[in-house]
Amino acid sequence: MENHNTFACQLRTLRPLRGLCVLFIFLLLAACGHHDKYVQQLNEANQRQKGDSLFTEVNEMKSLVDYFSRHGSANERMLAHYLLGRAYADSGEAPMAIDCYLKAAECADTTQADCNYRQLSRVYSQMANIYYWQDMYKEQIHYGDIAAQYALIANDTMAYLAILECKVDAFKEQNLQDSALKLTQYIAEQYTKRKDYKNAAITQFESVSILIKQKRLSEAKHHIKEYREFSHYFDSNDDIEAGREIFYSIIGNYYLNSNQMDSAEYYYRKGIKTSIGLQSKNSANYGLMIYFQDRSAISWSRK
Repeated sequence: MENHNTFACQLRTLRPLRGLCVLFIFLLLAACGHHDKYVQQLNEANQRQKGDSLFTEVNEMKSLVDYFSRHGSANERMLAHYLLGRAYADSGEAPMAIDCYLKAAECADTTQADCNYRQLSRVYSQMANIYYWQDMYKEQIHYGDIAAQYALIANDTMAYLAILECKVDAFKEQNLQDSALKLTQYIAEQYTKRKDYKNAAITQFESVSILIKQKRLSEAKHHIKEYREFSHYFDSNDDIEAGREIFYSIIGNYYLNSNQMDSAEYYYRKGIKTSIGLQSKNSANYGLMIYFQDRSAISWSRK
C-alpha cells in the first residue's frame, strides 16, 4: 500500500512537468513555423530580384535583415543583406547597396562546409557591377576577381566566365587592348571546351573592333564568320536580330580597313536604316562619315 501511495505521489509530481514539456514542444513548433515563414519570404524575394522588373522592396528587405540578423544562419544572413543591397541598387542608391554587399560578405562563414559560395560570388559580382557603372574600373576588376574566385569554388563555371567577360569590358574602357584580347581568347577557349560554340563565337566577336584597329584583319574576318555561323542572331537574309545592329557598323569598319569601299558603305547605310538604338545609329553615321572622308582623300590623291 505504501509503494502504491509513493507511485501515485510521484505521478502527481510529474504532471506539472509533463504540462511544461507539452508547452515547450508547442512553443518550439510555433517558433519553427514562424521561422519557416520568414525563410519562405526570403526565398520568394530572391526569386523576384532575378526577374526583369526593378527590385525596389527596401522596407521589406530591411525587416528580413532585422529578423535573420537575430535568428538566421550565416547563409540566410548573407542572402538577406544581399537582397537589401539589390533593392538599394535598383532604387539608385549605389553607396547604400555597396554597404549592404560588404555586410553580406561579412556574414559568410567560409569555415563551414555548407557555406554558399555561389551566393558569395554573386555578392562580389554585384559590387563589381556597381563600380563598373560608376566608371571605377580598378575597383570593378578587384571585386570581380574575388567573385570569380568564389564562383570557381562553387563550380559555377558559367558565372565564372560571365564575370571574366565583364572584366574584358573594364580592360576596354581603360584602353588595355592587349589584356582584353588575351582574356577574350581565354574565355572563348573555355566555352569551346564545353562545346558551347555559340558563346565562344559571341565572345570572340567582342575582340573584332580591337583587331581591326590593330590591322589584324584576317583574324577579324575569321571571328566575323564564326559569329555569323554560330551566334544564331541572323535570319535567312543575313539580317541580324533587332537590338544588335551595331554589328553593321563593325563589319563596315572591317570592309573600310580592307579597302572594300562599296561593302563598307553598304553596311554603314544598312546600320543607319535598321538600327533601333541610338548608339548603333550614331556608330553607323560616324562610320559613313569616315568612309566619305577616305573616299575624298582617295579622289584628291588621284588628281
